[in-house]
Amino acid sequence: MASESQDLRRLYFSRWAVAGLFLLVMILTFVRSHNAYIYPILHYEDGTIMFAYYINHPAVAGIFRFNGGYISLLPNGIGYIATRLPLVFAPYFMGIISLLISACAYTVFALPRYRFVLANDWDRYILCLVMALFPLGNSAIHSSATYSQWHLLWLFLMLLLAPFPSLPFLAICQFVFLALAAWSHPLSILGIPVLSFLLITRRGWGERIAYTGLIAIILAYQILGVQSGDALQNVTPQAAWATGKYILHRVVFESVFGNTLRLALSGQHLEWVITTAASATIGVVGVLLWIGWRRVSCAGFLFLCGLLLIIGGVTAGSVVGRSLDGNNHLGAWEQRYFYLSQMAFVLLSALAVLLALQTSKWRQTVRVAAPLVGFVLVGCLLWSNLANGAWFYTSKEVGQNVQAFVKEVDRRFFHRDKDEDESALVFERGGYWDIRIELSPTQ
Repeated sequence: MASESQDLRRLYFSRWAVAGLFLLVMILTFVRSHNAYIYPILHYEDGTIMFAYYINHPAVAGIFRFNGGYISLLPNGIGYIATRLPLVFAPYFMGIISLLISACAYTVFALPRYRFVLANDWDRYILCLVMALFPLGNSAIHSSATYSQWHLLWLFLMLLLAPFPSLPFLAICQFVFLALAAWSHPLSILGIPVLSFLLITRRGWGERIAYTGLIAIILAYQILGVQSGDALQNVTPQAAWATGKYILHRVVFESVFGNTLRLALSGQHLEWVITTAASATIGVVGVLLWIGWRRVSCAGFLFLCGLLLIIGGVTAGSVVGRSLDGNNHLGAWEQRYFYLSQMAFVLLSALAVLLALQTSKWRQTVRVAAPLVGFVLVGCLLWSNLANGAWFYTSKEVGQNVQAFVKEVDRRFFHRDKDEDESALVFERGGYWDIRIELSPTQ
Protein backbone atom coordinates (compact mmCIF):
# COMPACT_ATOMS: atom_id res chain seq x y z
CA MET A 1 0.00 0.00 0.00
CA ALA A 2 2.81 2.37 0.91
CA SER A 3 4.58 1.49 -2.34
CA GLU A 4 1.46 2.30 -4.40
CA SER A 5 1.08 5.63 -2.60
CA GLN A 6 4.72 6.46 -3.27
CA ASP A 7 4.37 5.59 -6.96
CA LEU A 8 1.27 7.79 -7.18
CA ARG A 9 3.08 10.75 -5.63
CA ARG A 10 5.98 10.19 -8.00
CA LEU A 11 3.58 10.17 -10.97
CA TYR A 12 1.94 13.44 -9.94
CA PHE A 13 5.28 15.08 -9.24
CA SER A 14 6.69 14.02 -12.61
CA ARG A 15 3.69 15.49 -14.42
CA TRP A 16 4.06 18.85 -12.69
CA ALA A 17 7.82 18.78 -13.13
CA VAL A 18 7.56 18.16 -16.87
CA ALA A 19 4.95 20.94 -17.15
CA GLY A 20 7.26 23.31 -15.26
CA LEU A 21 10.20 22.35 -17.45
CA PHE A 22 8.09 22.90 -20.57
CA LEU A 23 7.20 26.40 -19.36
CA LEU A 24 10.83 27.20 -18.52
CA VAL A 25 12.08 26.01 -21.92
CA MET A 26 9.37 28.02 -23.65
CA ILE A 27 10.43 31.16 -21.74
CA LEU A 28 14.10 30.58 -22.61
CA THR A 29 13.27 30.12 -26.29
CA PHE A 30 11.03 33.20 -26.27
CA VAL A 31 13.70 35.38 -24.63
CA ARG A 32 16.40 34.23 -27.06
CA SER A 33 14.28 35.17 -30.13
CA HIS A 34 11.87 37.65 -28.52
CA ASN A 35 11.62 40.00 -31.50
CA ALA A 36 10.45 37.14 -33.70
CA TYR A 37 7.38 36.71 -31.47
CA ILE A 38 6.68 40.32 -30.45
CA TYR A 39 7.33 41.77 -33.92
CA PRO A 40 6.79 38.76 -36.25
CA ILE A 41 8.29 39.24 -39.69
CA LEU A 42 6.46 36.37 -41.44
CA HIS A 43 9.78 34.74 -42.26
CA TYR A 44 10.18 34.00 -45.97
CA GLU A 45 8.07 30.85 -46.32
CA ASP A 46 5.57 31.91 -43.68
CA GLY A 47 4.79 35.09 -45.57
CA THR A 48 4.81 33.86 -49.17
CA ILE A 49 3.94 30.17 -48.98
CA MET A 50 1.67 30.23 -45.91
CA PHE A 51 0.06 33.61 -45.24
CA ALA A 52 -0.34 34.83 -48.83
CA TYR A 53 -1.19 31.43 -50.28
CA TYR A 54 -4.02 30.61 -47.87
CA ILE A 55 -5.53 34.07 -48.20
CA ASN A 56 -5.41 33.83 -52.00
CA HIS A 57 -6.55 30.17 -51.97
CA PRO A 58 -8.92 29.75 -49.00
CA ALA A 59 -10.12 26.24 -49.93
CA VAL A 60 -9.27 23.68 -47.23
CA ALA A 61 -7.84 21.34 -49.89
CA GLY A 62 -4.81 23.64 -49.97
CA ILE A 63 -3.56 21.91 -46.81
CA PHE A 64 -2.58 18.98 -49.06
CA ARG A 65 -0.65 21.07 -51.56
CA PHE A 66 2.97 20.39 -52.48
CA ASN A 67 5.66 22.85 -51.50
CA GLY A 68 9.33 22.26 -52.21
CA GLY A 69 8.50 18.85 -53.65
CA TYR A 70 6.46 17.41 -50.76
CA ILE A 71 3.35 17.85 -48.62
CA SER A 72 3.94 19.22 -45.12
CA LEU A 73 0.58 18.47 -43.55
CA LEU A 74 0.75 19.85 -40.00
CA PRO A 75 2.62 23.09 -40.86
CA ASN A 76 0.17 23.63 -43.74
CA GLY A 77 -2.65 23.16 -41.26
CA ILE A 78 -1.13 25.79 -38.96
CA GLY A 79 -0.90 28.26 -41.85
CA TYR A 80 -4.45 27.55 -42.96
CA ILE A 81 -5.92 28.00 -39.46
CA ALA A 82 -3.90 31.21 -38.96
CA THR A 83 -5.51 32.82 -42.01
CA ARG A 84 -8.99 31.86 -40.79
CA LEU A 85 -8.42 34.02 -37.69
CA PRO A 86 -8.62 37.81 -37.77
CA LEU A 87 -5.68 38.55 -40.06
CA VAL A 88 -3.91 40.86 -37.60
CA PHE A 89 -3.50 37.86 -35.27
CA ALA A 90 -2.22 35.46 -37.94
CA PRO A 91 1.53 36.27 -37.67
CA TYR A 92 1.40 36.00 -33.87
CA PHE A 93 -0.54 32.73 -34.00
CA MET A 94 2.00 31.14 -36.34
CA GLY A 95 4.87 32.23 -34.11
CA ILE A 96 3.30 31.10 -30.83
CA ILE A 97 2.29 27.67 -32.19
CA SER A 98 5.85 27.21 -33.46
CA LEU A 99 7.15 28.18 -30.02
CA LEU A 100 4.91 25.60 -28.34
CA ILE A 101 6.06 22.86 -30.73
CA SER A 102 9.68 23.84 -30.13
CA ALA A 103 9.23 23.60 -26.35
CA CYS A 104 7.59 20.18 -26.75
CA ALA A 105 10.57 18.97 -28.77
CA TYR A 106 13.05 20.04 -26.11
CA THR A 107 11.11 18.53 -23.20
CA VAL A 108 9.88 15.26 -24.70
CA PHE A 109 12.87 13.37 -23.24
CA ALA A 110 11.73 14.42 -19.75
CA LEU A 111 8.65 12.17 -19.99
CA PRO A 112 8.62 9.16 -17.62
CA ARG A 113 8.58 6.74 -20.57
CA TYR A 114 12.31 7.49 -21.08
CA ARG A 115 13.27 6.08 -17.69
CA PHE A 116 14.63 3.07 -19.54
CA VAL A 117 17.45 5.38 -20.71
CA LEU A 118 17.95 7.41 -17.52
CA ALA A 119 16.05 6.15 -14.49
CA ASN A 120 16.56 9.34 -12.48
CA ASP A 121 13.94 11.91 -13.49
CA TRP A 122 16.09 14.86 -12.42
CA ASP A 123 18.90 13.73 -14.72
CA ARG A 124 16.53 13.91 -17.68
CA TYR A 125 15.11 17.28 -16.58
CA ILE A 126 18.60 18.79 -16.32
CA LEU A 127 19.60 17.25 -19.63
CA CYS A 128 16.57 18.76 -21.40
CA LEU A 129 17.33 22.15 -19.87
CA VAL A 130 20.97 22.00 -20.98
CA MET A 131 19.83 21.13 -24.51
CA ALA A 132 17.52 24.16 -24.53
CA LEU A 133 20.36 26.40 -23.34
CA PHE A 134 22.50 25.49 -26.35
CA PRO A 135 21.89 28.11 -29.11
CA LEU A 136 21.08 25.60 -31.84
CA GLY A 137 19.54 26.76 -35.12
CA ASN A 138 18.24 30.29 -35.53
CA SER A 139 15.12 32.35 -34.82
CA ALA A 140 13.27 31.05 -37.88
CA ILE A 141 13.47 27.43 -36.74
CA HIS A 142 11.76 28.36 -33.46
CA SER A 143 9.25 30.93 -34.74
CA SER A 144 8.32 29.88 -38.28
CA ALA A 145 5.28 27.68 -38.86
CA THR A 146 6.90 26.26 -41.99
CA TYR A 147 10.06 25.23 -40.14
CA SER A 148 8.10 23.70 -37.27
CA GLN A 149 8.29 20.57 -39.44
CA TRP A 150 11.78 19.99 -38.03
CA HIS A 151 10.59 19.93 -34.43
CA LEU A 152 7.68 17.73 -35.50
CA LEU A 153 10.15 15.31 -37.10
CA TRP A 154 12.17 15.26 -33.87
CA LEU A 155 9.04 14.46 -31.86
CA PHE A 156 8.10 11.78 -34.38
CA LEU A 157 11.47 10.03 -34.14
CA MET A 158 11.82 10.43 -30.37
CA LEU A 159 8.37 9.00 -29.70
CA LEU A 160 9.18 6.02 -31.91
CA LEU A 161 12.26 5.33 -29.77
CA ALA A 162 10.13 5.10 -26.59
CA PRO A 163 7.45 2.58 -25.57
CA PHE A 164 3.88 3.28 -26.61
CA PRO A 165 1.61 4.60 -23.83
CA SER A 166 -0.17 1.85 -21.90
CA LEU A 167 -3.50 3.70 -21.75
CA PRO A 168 -5.56 3.05 -24.92
CA PHE A 169 -6.70 6.67 -25.27
CA LEU A 170 -3.13 8.02 -25.08
CA ALA A 171 -1.92 5.30 -27.45
CA ILE A 172 -4.56 6.28 -30.02
CA CYS A 173 -3.71 9.98 -29.65
CA GLN A 174 -0.01 9.23 -30.16
CA PHE A 175 -0.73 7.09 -33.21
CA VAL A 176 -2.75 9.92 -34.79
CA PHE A 177 0.00 12.44 -34.06
CA LEU A 178 2.68 10.14 -35.48
CA ALA A 179 0.62 9.62 -38.63
CA LEU A 180 0.19 13.37 -39.15
CA ALA A 181 3.84 14.08 -38.34
CA ALA A 182 4.91 11.38 -40.81
CA TRP A 183 3.07 13.35 -43.52
CA SER A 184 4.87 16.56 -42.56
CA HIS A 185 8.48 15.81 -43.49
CA PRO A 186 10.10 13.56 -46.15
CA LEU A 187 12.73 12.39 -43.66
CA SER A 188 10.02 10.59 -41.70
CA ILE A 189 11.27 7.69 -43.82
CA LEU A 190 13.94 7.32 -41.11
CA GLY A 191 11.17 5.86 -38.97
CA ILE A 192 10.93 2.75 -41.15
CA PRO A 193 14.09 0.98 -39.85
CA VAL A 194 13.03 1.79 -36.27
CA LEU A 195 9.48 0.54 -36.81
CA SER A 196 10.70 -2.56 -38.65
CA PHE A 197 12.93 -3.49 -35.72
CA LEU A 198 10.11 -2.88 -33.23
CA LEU A 199 7.74 -4.95 -35.36
CA ILE A 200 10.11 -7.90 -35.13
CA THR A 201 10.96 -7.59 -31.42
CA ARG A 202 7.63 -6.55 -29.87
CA ARG A 203 5.26 -9.34 -28.84
CA GLY A 204 2.02 -7.43 -28.21
CA TRP A 205 -0.43 -7.57 -31.11
CA GLY A 206 -1.67 -4.06 -30.42
CA GLU A 207 1.80 -2.58 -30.82
CA ARG A 208 2.50 -4.70 -33.89
CA ILE A 209 -0.68 -3.46 -35.55
CA ALA A 210 0.27 0.14 -34.72
CA TYR A 211 3.81 -0.28 -36.09
CA THR A 212 2.54 -1.95 -39.27
CA GLY A 213 0.03 0.87 -39.76
CA LEU A 214 2.73 3.53 -39.32
CA ILE A 215 5.02 1.80 -41.82
CA ALA A 216 2.15 1.77 -44.33
CA ILE A 217 1.43 5.47 -43.65
CA ILE A 218 5.09 6.43 -44.16
CA LEU A 219 5.35 4.43 -47.40
CA ALA A 220 2.10 5.97 -48.66
CA TYR A 221 3.51 9.42 -47.93
CA GLN A 222 6.76 8.68 -49.76
CA ILE A 223 4.74 7.56 -52.80
CA LEU A 224 1.90 10.09 -52.77
CA GLY A 225 3.28 13.05 -50.83
CA VAL A 226 6.93 13.29 -51.87
CA GLN A 227 8.39 14.14 -55.27
CA SER A 228 11.93 12.77 -55.22
CA GLY A 229 13.06 14.85 -58.20
CA ASP A 230 16.83 14.61 -58.73
CA ALA A 231 17.56 13.48 -55.17
CA LEU A 232 18.19 9.85 -56.10
CA GLN A 233 20.84 10.95 -58.60
CA ASN A 234 22.79 12.48 -55.72
CA VAL A 235 23.21 9.11 -53.95
CA THR A 236 26.90 8.70 -54.83
CA PRO A 237 30.20 8.00 -53.05
CA GLN A 238 30.74 11.76 -53.05
CA ALA A 239 27.52 12.11 -51.04
CA ALA A 240 28.95 9.83 -48.35
CA TRP A 241 32.13 11.92 -48.21
CA ALA A 242 30.13 15.15 -48.04
CA THR A 243 27.93 13.71 -45.28
CA GLY A 244 30.99 12.86 -43.19
CA LYS A 245 32.37 16.37 -43.66
CA TYR A 246 29.06 18.00 -42.73
CA ILE A 247 28.75 15.82 -39.62
CA LEU A 248 32.17 17.04 -38.48
CA HIS A 249 31.73 20.70 -39.43
CA ARG A 250 28.01 21.47 -39.21
CA VAL A 251 26.80 18.90 -36.65
CA VAL A 252 29.61 18.33 -34.13
CA PHE A 253 31.64 21.55 -34.30
CA GLU A 254 28.70 23.90 -34.87
CA SER A 255 26.58 22.42 -32.09
CA VAL A 256 29.41 22.68 -29.53
CA PHE A 257 31.32 25.80 -30.63
CA GLY A 258 28.68 27.68 -32.61
CA ASN A 259 28.05 28.76 -36.19
CA THR A 260 29.81 32.11 -35.72
CA LEU A 261 33.16 30.55 -34.83
CA ARG A 262 32.80 27.98 -37.61
CA LEU A 263 32.29 30.75 -40.17
CA ALA A 264 35.22 32.75 -38.80
CA LEU A 265 37.57 29.77 -39.08
CA SER A 266 36.28 28.87 -42.54
CA GLY A 267 36.80 32.47 -43.66
CA GLN A 268 40.45 32.23 -42.59
CA HIS A 269 40.84 28.91 -44.46
CA LEU A 270 41.32 27.08 -41.16
CA GLU A 271 38.94 24.22 -41.84
CA TRP A 272 41.57 21.81 -40.53
CA VAL A 273 41.03 23.35 -37.09
CA ILE A 274 37.30 22.61 -37.36
CA THR A 275 37.96 19.04 -38.47
CA THR A 276 40.50 18.46 -35.68
CA ALA A 277 38.30 19.95 -32.95
CA ALA A 278 35.25 18.01 -34.13
CA SER A 279 37.21 14.74 -34.33
CA ALA A 280 38.58 15.31 -30.81
CA THR A 281 35.06 16.00 -29.54
CA ILE A 282 33.79 12.76 -31.06
CA GLY A 283 36.72 10.96 -29.46
CA VAL A 284 35.90 12.35 -26.02
CA VAL A 285 32.23 11.40 -26.36
CA GLY A 286 33.26 7.91 -27.47
CA VAL A 287 35.56 7.47 -24.45
CA LEU A 288 32.80 8.64 -22.09
CA LEU A 289 30.36 6.16 -23.63
CA TRP A 290 32.92 3.39 -23.21
CA ILE A 291 33.41 4.31 -19.54
CA GLY A 292 29.68 4.36 -18.83
CA TRP A 293 28.82 1.36 -20.99
CA ARG A 294 27.90 -0.88 -18.05
CA ARG A 295 25.18 1.60 -17.08
CA VAL A 296 23.44 1.14 -20.43
CA SER A 297 20.61 -1.39 -20.68
CA CYS A 298 19.76 -3.23 -23.89
CA ALA A 299 16.85 -0.84 -24.50
CA GLY A 300 19.11 2.11 -23.70
CA PHE A 301 21.66 0.85 -26.24
CA LEU A 302 18.95 0.78 -28.90
CA PHE A 303 17.99 4.35 -27.97
CA LEU A 304 21.60 5.47 -28.46
CA CYS A 305 21.59 3.71 -31.84
CA GLY A 306 18.46 5.67 -32.68
CA LEU A 307 20.29 8.94 -31.94
CA LEU A 308 23.12 7.85 -34.24
CA LEU A 309 20.51 7.09 -36.92
CA ILE A 310 19.15 10.63 -36.57
CA ILE A 311 22.65 12.14 -36.82
CA GLY A 312 23.62 10.17 -39.90
CA GLY A 313 20.20 9.91 -41.55
CA VAL A 314 19.15 13.54 -41.28
CA THR A 315 22.55 14.81 -42.42
CA ALA A 316 22.72 12.38 -45.35
CA GLY A 317 19.11 13.15 -46.29
CA SER A 318 19.84 16.88 -46.31
CA VAL A 319 23.00 16.46 -48.38
CA VAL A 320 21.24 14.27 -50.93
CA GLY A 321 18.00 16.25 -50.98
CA ARG A 322 19.68 19.63 -51.35
CA SER A 323 22.51 18.43 -53.64
CA LEU A 324 26.20 18.53 -52.77
CA ASP A 325 26.79 22.23 -53.51
CA GLY A 326 27.36 23.35 -49.95
CA ASN A 327 27.95 27.02 -50.72
CA ASN A 328 24.65 27.54 -52.53
CA HIS A 329 22.34 25.02 -50.89
CA LEU A 330 23.73 24.34 -47.40
CA GLY A 331 25.06 27.76 -46.45
CA ALA A 332 25.47 29.56 -43.13
CA TRP A 333 21.76 30.33 -42.69
CA GLU A 334 20.69 26.80 -43.63
CA GLN A 335 21.07 25.51 -40.06
CA ARG A 336 17.74 23.73 -40.25
CA TYR A 337 19.20 20.96 -42.42
CA PHE A 338 21.60 20.00 -39.61
CA TYR A 339 19.46 21.08 -36.68
CA LEU A 340 18.05 17.68 -35.69
CA SER A 341 21.48 16.10 -36.07
CA GLN A 342 22.83 18.76 -33.71
CA MET A 343 20.06 18.10 -31.18
CA ALA A 344 20.78 14.37 -31.33
CA PHE A 345 24.53 14.93 -30.89
CA VAL A 346 24.04 17.23 -27.89
CA LEU A 347 21.67 14.69 -26.33
CA LEU A 348 24.10 11.84 -27.04
CA SER A 349 27.03 13.81 -25.58
CA ALA A 350 25.11 14.75 -22.44
CA LEU A 351 24.04 11.13 -21.96
CA ALA A 352 27.67 10.03 -22.36
CA VAL A 353 28.76 12.45 -19.62
CA LEU A 354 26.00 11.37 -17.22
CA LEU A 355 26.59 7.67 -17.79
CA ALA A 356 30.34 8.04 -17.25
CA LEU A 357 29.87 10.07 -14.06
CA GLN A 358 27.52 7.43 -12.63
CA THR A 359 30.06 4.61 -12.77
CA SER A 360 31.27 3.54 -9.33
CA LYS A 361 34.97 4.21 -9.87
CA TRP A 362 34.24 7.79 -10.92
CA ARG A 363 32.05 8.79 -7.98
CA GLN A 364 34.89 10.27 -5.92
CA THR A 365 36.16 12.15 -8.95
CA VAL A 366 32.64 13.47 -9.53
CA ARG A 367 32.46 14.95 -6.03
CA VAL A 368 35.70 16.82 -6.64
CA ALA A 369 35.20 17.82 -10.26
CA ALA A 370 31.46 18.57 -10.34
CA PRO A 371 31.76 22.26 -9.30
CA LEU A 372 34.52 22.85 -11.86
CA VAL A 373 32.61 21.06 -14.61
CA GLY A 374 29.48 23.04 -13.78
CA PHE A 375 31.39 26.33 -13.83
CA VAL A 376 32.96 25.51 -17.20
CA LEU A 377 29.60 24.43 -18.66
CA VAL A 378 27.87 27.63 -17.52
CA GLY A 379 30.73 29.72 -18.92
CA CYS A 380 30.63 27.91 -22.26
CA LEU A 381 26.86 28.29 -22.55
CA LEU A 382 27.02 32.01 -21.75
CA TRP A 383 29.78 32.56 -24.29
CA SER A 384 28.01 30.48 -26.92
CA ASN A 385 24.74 32.36 -26.50
CA LEU A 386 26.45 35.73 -26.66
CA ALA A 387 28.63 34.80 -29.64
CA ASN A 388 25.72 33.34 -31.61
CA GLY A 389 23.00 35.79 -30.60
CA ALA A 390 22.91 37.35 -34.07
CA TRP A 391 21.36 34.17 -35.50
CA PHE A 392 18.32 34.71 -33.28
CA TYR A 393 17.82 38.41 -33.99
CA THR A 394 15.03 39.76 -36.18
CA SER A 395 14.40 43.41 -36.99
CA LYS A 396 11.79 45.24 -34.95
CA GLU A 397 11.32 47.71 -37.81
CA VAL A 398 10.66 44.95 -40.34
CA GLY A 399 8.18 43.34 -37.95
CA GLN A 400 6.32 46.63 -37.54
CA ASN A 401 6.21 47.10 -41.31
CA VAL A 402 4.83 43.57 -41.74
CA GLN A 403 2.15 44.22 -39.13
CA ALA A 404 1.18 47.49 -40.86
CA PHE A 405 0.89 45.55 -44.13
CA VAL A 406 -1.26 42.87 -42.49
CA LYS A 407 -3.56 45.53 -41.05
CA GLU A 408 -3.93 47.08 -44.49
CA VAL A 409 -4.73 43.66 -45.96
CA ASP A 410 -7.38 43.17 -43.29
CA ARG A 411 -8.86 46.62 -43.98
CA ARG A 412 -8.91 46.18 -47.75
CA PHE A 413 -10.52 42.75 -47.45
CA PHE A 414 -13.31 43.61 -45.06
CA HIS A 415 -13.70 47.41 -45.02
CA ARG A 416 -12.75 48.52 -48.54
CA ASP A 417 -14.67 51.40 -50.10
CA LYS A 418 -16.56 50.55 -53.28
CA ASP A 419 -14.49 52.91 -55.43
CA GLU A 420 -11.15 51.92 -53.87
CA ASP A 421 -8.38 50.37 -55.96
CA GLU A 422 -8.75 46.58 -56.23
CA SER A 423 -5.20 45.86 -57.34
CA ALA A 424 -3.13 43.35 -55.38
CA LEU A 425 -1.32 44.37 -52.21
CA VAL A 426 2.38 43.51 -52.22
CA PHE A 427 4.91 43.56 -49.41
CA GLU A 428 8.18 43.59 -51.33
CA ARG A 429 10.99 41.28 -50.23
CA GLY A 430 13.21 40.96 -53.26
CA GLY A 431 10.84 39.37 -55.74
CA TYR A 432 10.46 35.66 -55.04
CA TRP A 433 9.63 36.13 -51.36
CA ASP A 434 7.21 39.04 -51.87
CA ILE A 435 3.97 38.71 -49.94
CA ARG A 436 1.35 39.25 -52.65
CA ILE A 437 -2.32 39.36 -51.63
CA GLU A 438 -5.00 39.25 -54.31
CA LEU A 439 -8.10 41.13 -53.21
CA SER A 440 -10.25 38.66 -55.15
CA PRO A 441 -8.96 35.30 -53.88
CA THR A 442 -9.52 32.10 -55.82
CA GLN A 443 -11.09 28.98 -54.40
